[in-house]
Amino acid sequence: MSSHNDVVLDRESAVPLYFQVENLIKSYIKSGNWKSGEKIPSEQELCKMFDVSRNTVRKAISDLIEEGILYIEHGKGTFVPHKMFNHPSERLLGFSEEMKRKNVTPGAKILISKLIDAPSFVRDVLKEKKVFNLKRLRLADDKPIAIENAYLPESKFPDLLSGFTAKSSLYETLRKKYGVQPYYATETIEASLPNGEETQLLKIKNDKPVLRIERRTFIKSGEIIEFVKAVYRADIYRITLNLRRI
Repeated sequence: MSSHNDVVLDRESAVPLYFQVENLIKSYIKSGNWKSGEKIPSEQELCKMFDVSRNTVRKAISDLIEEGILYIEHGKGTFVPHKMFNHPSERLLGFSEEMKRKNVTPGAKILISKLIDAPSFVRDVLKEKKVFNLKRLRLADDKPIAIENAYLPESKFPDLLSGFTAKSSLYETLRKKYGVQPYYATETIEASLPNGEETQLLKIKNDKPVLRIERRTFIKSGEIIEFVKAVYRADIYRITLNLRRI
């Protein structure tokens, strides 16, 4: 991080000082000097760093908060937001594929991996008595981002989880092991608060909202092959919908 001795503002410029301060703060974030989730210097420290008044700093911070570049945690200070991830709404991707496209390293911790008697809510969807249950904590650059609880029919994918590890991709396994390619999916998304297990696994407070995503995945013939109930951190995961008039 640059010290205040390194900062040069053009005081003769028609560009207001607060706007110059905004641009400098953006440059610190873009360069990685101020990292995602990190607390930035206090108002007093910023005043010294930029050699400007508190009103100038407050205006710059206020504008950056409105832009989503910074956010305030009351009683704690001003922070750089965590990196946001956009949920794909126009194409069907597995988590690993999605993260790799964003130049993020995907990871996972397997919580459940076994053959079970299908619970009634799963049996109603998959129409199967025996299903594989694969529950994973999904990571992006080692940061917990989601809990995915997937159910797949044993009759279609015998021995599915044999040799399956935390580094394995489920969709890649379906393609290579069974010649099955997921073709389309339907999703239902709702906002909620996390339960106790979710707060611990996702490392969030119990008043932080989450996104609950329920997905049904189909092959080209229209046959369902997967039912997923997932929980995503709403502070770093968002959904963008592209709409048009028809």
